[in-house]
Amino acid sequence: MYIKIIDFCVNSSMSELEKSKMLKISASDKVYQDIREKLRATFTKYSYIPEVALCDKSCQELKSEAITKDGQVQYLLEVVLCMLQSVPNSPFMEELFNNFLKDYIHFVNPEHIYHLADYYLTDDFILKHKSEWHQDQSPKIRYI
Repeated sequence: MYIKIIDFCVNSSMSELEKSKMLKISASDKVYQDIREKLRATFTKYSYIPEVALCDKSCQELKSEAITKDGQVQYLLEVVLCMLQSVPNSPFMEELFNNFLKDYIHFVNPEHIYHLADYYLTDDFILKHKSEWHQDQSPKIRYI
């Protein structure tokens, strides 16, 4: 019983600076978890797109043992490199990468903007580029 009272007294006498540091760490961890969950949700929802599935497979091989802020930054940087190397020249991966990069930059420097959508891709973007892709795949007749 005395331990709980002492613990309460110590915690309640914590300086505002210490509380601020704890909240900042918690906010940073929250952003990190949001980024990972959003990336996982995007990979799951859009896995029918071959480029997204390939990138997901490549990124799953990364080790995500990130406890410290530096470890979290390093893991997210590895995800960035994985995206760049797995599927170059894909409009789907370019859009996913650009939106992911916004969150990564916000994680490293909270003054920058945060990507507010639930996924890094949107259905509208997929439909637009999928129709363009199908048009590019159709045979073209050239008149000489």
